[in-house]
Amino acid sequence: VPTHLAHLAYLPSMDGGRGDPGKPQRRPRPALVLLEAVYNARRRAKMFKLVYVSRAAPHVGRDEVRSIADRAQVKNSVLGVTGFLCLHDGIFLQYLEGEESAVRDLFGAIRCDDRHTILRVIELGHQADRNFATWGMRYLDDDFLGHMAIEDVLKGVVLEFGRGQVEEWRAHAMADRLVGRIAALAH
Repeated sequence: VPTHLAHLAYLPSMDGGRGDPGKPQRRPRPALVLLEAVYNARRRAKMFKLVYVSRAAPHVGRDEVRSIADRAQVKNSVLGVTGFLCLHDGIFLQYLEGEESAVRDLFGAIRCDDRHTILRVIELGHQADRNFATWGMRYLDDDFLGHMAIEDVLKGVVLEFGRGQVEEWRAHAMADRLVGRIAALAH
């Protein structure tokens, strides 16, 4: 069971499962047994990867982005989606990985959010393993990016994608390289 759901996983039982009244024991909640099975199946499924770049609405600031990422951390953990979110010079770059239907459904909701306008979507395809298995959804702020010495790489990707004139193969390669670099440096 994911850590943030562990407190929901068990019901107290006064009989200890052995007819021993007064001795508290824990027994699994039936719905959570099913949830755990679905969660584990999603974690084992082939991962679908997607990156998008969007222009933030003028009223969206770093505090709001941090709040979005905090809420997404919980929601995405339940959905089995992991990744990261960056905001640089008014441009979002978000990476999502998980079961394809979960990623596509989540991105459908993201696409409708009026706090940004989608500029480019790049489907990076499938892979066997996650790049960010423990992240949920992490907000990568400028301090984090500067510490990892990849802010220049991110700026290049954001500038290129923001112009919208990058060929698909080149956009795919740039996004894949950026994700790989962040994954390698983050572990």
